Amino acid sequence: HADYVVWSDAQTILTATYPDDWQLGSNKTSEDLLTVLLPSGDDNAQCFIRVVDDKRFVMMPNKIRADVQKIFFSRNYMDSYAQSYPEGRVMQFKDGTGLGRGFASTAVIAFAPPVDEPFQPRMGIVSVSNYFDKTYMVECSAEANNFKNYADTFFSFMKTINFKKEFHELAIGNYRDFLRKKGTLNVPLPNGISRSVY
Repeated sequence: HADYVVWSDAQTILTATYPDDWQLGSNKTSEDLLTVLLPSGDDNAQCFIRVVDDKRFVMMPNKIRADVQKIFFSRNYMDSYAQSYPEGRVMQFKDGTGLGRGFASTAVIAFAPPVDEPFQPRMGIVSVSNYFDKTYMVECSAEANNFKNYADTFFSFMKTINFKKEFHELAIGNYRDFLRKKGTLNVPLPNGISRSVY
């Protein structure tokens, strides 16, 4: 029976939970918050979380966040991401998934490692979500032939990820401009002579 580590990032308030027999790895970029290595021998199973500041959609109301995902973070985004790896390609893709508090797209990708790493065909699960002023991405991968042995564990890890709440469930974002006049309301008073105008 494994105990669990609850990891948190003070700046983004992102949290993730993983078994205590996973090890912390080295982040590959300055945008990576967390890299974890699973006990997997030569399969080199690992996950990382990457967070990028992205303020393009901050002013959009919460009710259209699903549309933002489908337009800007859908199949084209995943194809481009997979192709950032040698021989990278998307094997399966799904819109309308979730990551933390955001709408997400999720893909299974196949790729070769970067040229400066030992050659090992790999497969991975990638999920990406834009929420408030950041784009969150999680990738979990392993040696291609044994990827299926880790897929459920990868999904379980992704489900633990959460980030700071920025939107209220009841706020729809379509608010009246109270500084702009919308016409007048003419109301007769009880004396039948005077009127009030609003």
